[in-house]
Amino acid sequence: RTLIDNYGKIILPFNSPENINSAKSLISSGANELTSVLSELFENADIIEQKLNEDYGLTELFKDYSNSLSPLIQYFVHLLTVGENDYFVTEIEDLFKDSLEYYLLDTAEKKEKFISICKSIYLHIQSKYKNQAGALSFADKTGFSVPSVIAVMTVASQNQEIKDLSSWSKEQLFNRKNIDNLTEKIRVIATLRETNLGIDDSFAQFNPELYAKIIVDWVKGDKLSSIANQHPKFNIQNRNEQEIEKRITDFIKKMNDIRFKASWGLSALEGIVRGKEEIKDSHIPSLVYFGVDNEKALAFRMIGAPRALSFSLQNILDKNLNEYSYKSLRNRVNGLTNSDWDGLKPSNSSLNGMEWKRISEILIK
Repeated sequence: RTLIDNYGKIILPFNSPENINSAKSLISSGANELTSVLSELFENADIIEQKLNEDYGLTELFKDYSNSLSPLIQYFVHLLTVGENDYFVTEIEDLFKDSLEYYLLDTAEKKEKFISICKSIYLHIQSKYKNQAGALSFADKTGFSVPSVIAVMTVASQNQEIKDLSSWSKEQLFNRKNIDNLTEKIRVIATLRETNLGIDDSFAQFNPELYAKIIVDWVKGDKLSSIANQHPKFNIQNRNEQEIEKRITDFIKKMNDIRFKASWGLSALEGIVRGKEEIKDSHIPSLVYFGVDNEKALAFRMIGAPRALSFSLQNILDKNLNEYSYKSLRNRVNGLTNSDWDGLKPSNSSLNGMEWKRISEILIK
């Protein structure tokens, strides 16, 4: 991809023995992973080329050989999107002859086979989706596979709760009195292989309504201990102190996983639903990720304020949010008096104003 655009650069500072070892370890790890991926590719080369001739072969290949094929196919989707089908097979061959994958192959036969597979996959995608440029574009933007994008587009066209644009407002999505709206959207993105949101490693079966409630409580500012009580694996009621500490620690890891996957999935789903319409004012993914329900609190989260404090700090803004820069927000926080901090401490916090002031001095710089 770095041959096509400016993204994907990795800067490795070789300025100390520690950094040199770290960089070599990263490169070695990547090379080993590529070798493993190539091994899977070659072992199943004949099956892969055969599947490409079947109606739903590409979808099955995504499912059966995701490790070796997903990055390759996603790269071809990117080429087809940015090049608007202007890339010829000979150019694809030249691109991959410059790749690390090609360099790692130790025989001419393997190199020829690798290029053959690349050509077959590229031509298949080009032919199969030449009239579905929208699907390719969304796959490139979101990082989701083409089959996943098409699946979402199908659901979006048929499900009123998904395609209704008014249901995508923060007031509707994070409405405790109507949890069905967010539940339906979580149900859709949980089925996608890319998010893995529907895979719950606990003994509890995945429940989209439970996850929707957790996300709503998260953005509404509820304490993590309270949110944890909703999940059967992390419930801390009637537990001893040691067990409570362990469950809260484990739930924080789980919550980080949920907020990342849900924000990514909702962002992609909303983009697909809106189609070519530009999403200017939607901060839904960021609100889910940072755990707040409005843009003013989000702005303070963006400059490093703790989640609980950001809800209070939004009250110090007396102008439209667009009139503030991150620097001016930091200055406003740094200029608060001790008396101001006494009035701004979160209502459900046991810390006093001065303690919150000290926390902000450490985190907001």
